Amino acid sequence: MNEISENIVEPTEDCFKVVVLGNGARELAMVEALYGKGVEIMVIGEKINPQIACLVQWNVATKDPQQIEQLIIAWGAELVLVGSEKYLLPVDANNQISLVDILESEGIPVAAPGYLPSLVELDKSWLIDLLVTRGFKAILPESVICCWGSLDIYLALKTIDNFGEVAIKPAGLTGGKGVKVSGMQLKDKEAAKDYAKALLLEGHNIDPAQNDRQGIYSSGLCL
Repeated sequence: MNEISENIVEPTEDCFKVVVLGNGARELAMVEALYGKGVEIMVIGEKINPQIACLVQWNVATKDPQQIEQLIIAWGAELVLVGSEKYLLPVDANNQISLVDILESEGIPVAAPGYLPSLVELDKSWLIDLLVTRGFKAILPESVICCWGSLDIYLALKTIDNFGEVAIKPAGLTGGKGVKVSGMQLKDKEAAKDYAKALLLEGHNIDPAQNDRQGIYSSGLCL
C-alpha cells in the first residue's frame, strides 16, 4: 500500500495534481475515471482502500482535518474532489466552516459545496424550512412533512397514529442508515412510534445547524 504522511510529500511539476477525499466506492469510481489520463492522484480517507491503493501514487489514511488541509497544500493540489459527505460538515462544533470552505479560502478549487450550501443535503429540516419559507411547499403535494423536536414526543406519536404509514429519518447526516419505512424496517404503527420515540429521547444526534432540536421527518414518501 502507498501510505504516506504529510512530512514526506514530494511535489512533482509535470502532472496535474488531483486529490480525492474519501475511501469508498464513489472515490474508487473517481480514481478509475482519472487513471491513465496523465493525472497525479492522491487519495485521502479514514482508511486505506486496497483497490484504490493499487491505482494511485499517493494514498493517505487520516481523520484529522488540519492534517488533511496541510497535506493538500504541501502537495500542491490543483483540484480536490469530494466523495464523502463527511467533508462537508463543520470541522468543529463551534463554527460553520467545513474543510471545503477552508481549502477554497486557500485558493484551491474543490468540486463540492461549502458548508452552508451543503445544508440542502446535510439537513433535511433546514431544506424543508427553506421550501416552506420560499413558497415551494407545493412541489411535494403528495407528502405530509413534519419536523419534531425533543419536546414534541406526544405530537410525534399522535401524528404517526394519524398517518398510519410513514418514513422516519433522524436529523442530520446518517450515511443512509437512519431512514426506516413502514412495511419495510417498521413492521407496524407501534414499531414506527417506538423508533420515533427512541430517536427523540436519545438527543445526541442533533444537527449543528439545528442545535435547538432533534428532528425526525415523517412523510408519505421517503425524502
